[in-house]
Amino acid sequence: MLKVGSIYKPETQEGRLLFVGRSTSFSKCPKGTSDLSILGNPFPMESKEDRDNACNKYIVWLKNQYQNNIKIHNMIDKLVLAHKSEKVFTLLCFCHPKRCHADEIISFVLSII
Repeated sequence: MLKVGSIYKPETQEGRLLFVGRSTSFSKCPKGTSDLSILGNPFPMESKEDRDNACNKYIVWLKNQYQNNIKIHNMIDKLVLAHKSEKVFTLLCFCHPKRCHADEIISFVLSII
């Protein structure tokens, strides 16, 4: 099962922790977190109002990358397997509980199962 958690809120961190934020922030993760920053959102937010725009662009980017980037494709396929397992995998980012690209990753994974 996949879920989204926050770097800042340990109570949202459960099971295997998978960091999906920008690679420059991985050092802030709890010890033992796996680095999946390859799935980080490449669209910056200049202001809080940019959140929806960045997430909407990310959806298009992720679909394109899944088709054209073997590393992204393989990572998403691993997340599909993780979701199908009985274990809990938490995608960590800084945005949660606000709208976050990690939510879009889970939606995409569910769309291809």
